[in-house]
Amino acid sequence: MRKNPTEAEEKLWIYLKGKKLGARFRRQVSIGRYIVDFYSAHPKLVIEVDGPIHDTPDRAASDEVRSEFLRAAGCTLIRFTNERVLSGLHLVLDEIENQINRLNR
Repeated sequence: MRKNPTEAEEKLWIYLKGKKLGARFRRQVSIGRYIVDFYSAHPKLVIEVDGPIHDTPDRAASDEVRSEFLRAAGCTLIRFTNERVLSGLHLVLDEIENQINRLNR
C-alpha cells in the first residue's frame, strides 16, 4: 500500500510526515503480524484509515482482533474512515494532535 496509498491516506500523510503535528510518523509499519497505516513510536500511536470494506461483518470482526492486539502491545489506536479524512481533514488533524498531546503528558 505504500506505493499505492488511497487518496485519503495520501492526503493525511502530507500532514503526518515531517513531525508537523508534534510526533514523527512512519507509514505502513509492521507491528507483530499486522501492518498499520501510520505509526508514531513516541507516543505509540497507530492511525488507521478505513475504506468501505471495513464495514462488512467479517472485516469488522478481524479489525476488532487487530485492535485488541495493538492495544495489548501498548499502542493507542485511532480509526478514521476515508470519507472523514477527505471531507473533514482539519477535524481529523485536530483529533490526532489532541491525542498526541494527551499521550505526551
